[in-house]
Amino acid sequence: MDSHAFATTFFFSAQPLEGLLAAEISTFRDLDAHDLCDPKALEVEPSLTPKDYQLKIWIPASCLHGYDPASCDRLGFTYRINRPHAEAQTFAISEREAPIDNHPARWATVRLVQS
Repeated sequence: MDSHAFATTFFFSAQPLEGLLAAEISTFRDLDAHDLCDPKALEVEPSLTPKDYQLKIWIPASCLHGYDPASCDRLGFTYRINRPHAEAQTFAISEREAPIDNHPARWATVRLVQS
C-alpha cells in the first residue's frame, strides 16, 4: 500500500478557531482527492484549566477516507502541537529536529476499537 494513499489530516482545538473546534484539513495529491468530512462529524471535548488543557477527540469511521477496518485495526498516528511564541511540538520533540509530517514510518501506531 502507498504510505501516503490514505493520509488524512485533522485539527482539533481547545478553543474555537474560525468557529470550529475540529475539521479535516487534508491536502491531496491527485489520486488521493476526496471530499473533506463534515466538521460536525468530529467531536471534541476540551477540559481547560488556568495552567493546561486536555482534549478528548472522536473521529468517526466515515471521516477516515479509504480506511478499511476489516483489513487492519491499526492506523499510523502523529500529532503536532502548535504553540504561540514557540516552535511546534511533535511527540515531545521539536518539529525542526524531526519533521514527521511526510514520514509515516516515524509515526506511532494506534489500535482502533468500536464504541
